[in-house]
Amino acid sequence: MSFPEHLPVDRVLPQLAKALREGSAAVLQAPTGSGKTTRVPPFLLKSGVLGDGLLMMLQPRRVAARACARTLAAQVGDRLGDTVGYQIRFERKASAKTRILVVTEGILTRRLLQDALLEGVNAVILDEFHERSVHTDLSLAFLRELSAVRDDLKLVVMSATLQTEPVSRFLSNCPIITAEGRTYPLTIHHHPTTTPRDFGPACEGALNALFADPEDDGGHVLIFLPGAPEINRVKRHLDQKSWPAKLVPLHGSLSSSEQDAALRPSRERRIILSTNIAETSLTIEGVSAVIDSGYQKQMFHHVGTGIDHLDLVRISRASAKQRAGRAGRQRPGRVIRLWDDALHQMLSENDEPEMSRIDLASTLLQVIDFHGPDLDDFPFFERPPEAVLNRASNTLRLLGALGDDGRQTDKGRRLAGLPLHPRLGAILLEGIARNRLGEAASLCALLGERPLRESAELSEQMELYADWREGKARLDPGTERACRRLRDIERQLLRQAASLTHGKTAPPGNPRSMGSEEWAALLLAGFPDRICRVVGQGLGRMVGGRGIAFTPPKHGSSFDLFIAVRLSERGTDRTAGKADQIVPITLATARTLLPTETRESAVFDAQRQAVRGVRQTVLGGLVLDEKQGVAVDAEAMSTALAEAAAQHFERVFQPDPKARRLLTRLRFAARHLPEEGWPDYTDSGLRAMLPTLCFGKKNFEALRKMDWQVHLLAPLSWQQRQLLDREVPERWQVPSGSSVIIDYEPAQDPAGTPVLAARIQEMFGMAETPRIARGRVALLCHLLGPNRRPVQITSDLKSFWDGGYAEVRKELRSRYPKHYWPENPYEAQAIRGVRPRK
Repeated sequence: MSFPEHLPVDRVLPQLAKALREGSAAVLQAPTGSGKTTRVPPFLLKSGVLGDGLLMMLQPRRVAARACARTLAAQVGDRLGDTVGYQIRFERKASAKTRILVVTEGILTRRLLQDALLEGVNAVILDEFHERSVHTDLSLAFLRELSAVRDDLKLVVMSATLQTEPVSRFLSNCPIITAEGRTYPLTIHHHPTTTPRDFGPACEGALNALFADPEDDGGHVLIFLPGAPEINRVKRHLDQKSWPAKLVPLHGSLSSSEQDAALRPSRERRIILSTNIAETSLTIEGVSAVIDSGYQKQMFHHVGTGIDHLDLVRISRASAKQRAGRAGRQRPGRVIRLWDDALHQMLSENDEPEMSRIDLASTLLQVIDFHGPDLDDFPFFERPPEAVLNRASNTLRLLGALGDDGRQTDKGRRLAGLPLHPRLGAILLEGIARNRLGEAASLCALLGERPLRESAELSEQMELYADWREGKARLDPGTERACRRLRDIERQLLRQAASLTHGKTAPPGNPRSMGSEEWAALLLAGFPDRICRVVGQGLGRMVGGRGIAFTPPKHGSSFDLFIAVRLSERGTDRTAGKADQIVPITLATARTLLPTETRESAVFDAQRQAVRGVRQTVLGGLVLDEKQGVAVDAEAMSTALAEAAAQHFERVFQPDPKARRLLTRLRFAARHLPEEGWPDYTDSGLRAMLPTLCFGKKNFEALRKMDWQVHLLAPLSWQQRQLLDREVPERWQVPSGSSVIIDYEPAQDPAGTPVLAARIQEMFGMAETPRIARGRVALLCHLLGPNRRPVQITSDLKSFWDGGYAEVRKELRSRYPKHYWPENPYEAQAIRGVRPRK
């Protein structure tokens, strides 16, 4: 293996060493092809920055971790496993002499949980941080917290596309070191396809274009596809035609040897069909052309099903740039994107961080295990939305991993020590309790991976796996690989569980020795919220009342209850989702596993706008039976009505005009006389009155018929009522003797003023504008003409009488000659009629 003598990152390595000698952290931003992954670890080892300790480098993917370790070992001139080693799930190649250990994400997180001080580790490199996986974000947060007690621990965050300033700020404004890239010129073409997700024909057309190009240099072609199923379909499509190159798949489901073979340098021209594992870190020798489907698969949490799903989504512009860069690492390259430039401009700039889009139950359990229950002071790099954290917390409480106070229980501590989602961990712990650890490990392995066969029932998959273990099954290569992986996971779980069974490693289980009821018991430990009641042919109802469609098992008798093992978002017109795999369970067995209780409650009927009593028989949160119209506690009825009324307040609060005027006065008083301590008459304050107002009532109609004026005055003291009448009066007596209603509605706006509207003739003799609220507010006078429309609006009567009145008098006198228009409004008699009585 030969290595370039100089790479762009070499120029900044002395700056990196200086930053780490003077501080504890640095951010290295270096584009694709700069050499950061292979140059930085050996340099830090030689520079003495590490001391005698270990350097751990985090790589997001297993294939990248192995390839990086192999390259680093060759660079330092040692066998793999000596100075340089690696550790991924199910595989470790390292020794006591190892100084650089390349690990995948879960390995570093697990090490931090088991050894919070990272004893013996002097430096950590987080490579490809821009991918923002949940493990990388979590590792960064753990390491920052660890830095408070280990100022000797060095941390380097490396990325090709990341905006570095936020990471620098997060790490106490550590230095940012930027290296230039080494990418050869790229020619990018857009070949949009009319069938965006039918990748076979699109890739065939792009390959034809590349091979027919006069500039074709004979290099390998790298095709980016979303996942292993798409790679297999495209390979089958391309296999139908002869190509001047060998088709080679590269994805995470392949064995280590198959992945290594795909990465090994080859003189034979190849077409490499890869997922995004080839997007970063890896340099595949000889690639000079890239075909990019523009898609990837990302995990998203679906609130409806409560689980994570791999969704097919468009890549970001940053990802498209990374993929294109694969073609220009060693020579000028060509890129074909299977979408047009207009769509390219609409792609998101970067991928959404994984922590904001997946289930965080496992992550939250690890945070609490490492940090404690107070999440307010945990240093998330970017804090997930509260709704996401709350969902995770609810799941952990459901499983018994957290108490009501948010603290980790004994069960939670045991779950945190297992390399499983807490739901699967709960199944494993139940297997220990039932002396069925081997069978529980098999079940956890199956549930944690893709189904061996998509349409197979869980029992069929267990049979298939058991047959394979016994050497009775003849399987296709893909299913064979999947079974080997299940066996590896099963063995790992049995080793891990030994610490929970007094150091004794249990043998693999015998799935055939267990009946469906025993499987159901294990499943309920991890999925107590997935128990369902059959309500019709192929229709069920889950805990919480959600409708679910299902396909009955091919064999077996009828059943009333089942556990929805795998859920999808695909529903029907009558359901919100579908159970892809179910396990029936009898009511008798369910009653022995889950608590049964009778609940009485008051329920609001939106159609009748009334509350009614309901009695339910509930099994572990699942409603088995329900009776309507039963007598329940009066306080419960009032509470249910109050809650419904608060949600539909506009339907309930319909005061008559007099009560509406009183409310506007009260709100005005609260704003302009705050020192008097008025009750809260805002909408939220009125809603707060509902529990008292609803007592003894059963429907909205009773609330609408209430005398709201009485209830609005009820909270006031005698002194406040007196003050309201005096300083915020309902009416004002004008010089004519009329008692005119003051309109406080305009004053609901803080910039508005109460209005006193009266005929101009009734205001003669009033020299000053009336003032209320202890003289703090002048009324806005609307002086009305004979047609009852304002001829003048003023908050300064004296200025109007002295100035504008003469002009108004002249105009109105000609239009309304029968009416009274004196020259001196100060001395004129105020009248209610047309003219003064003689």
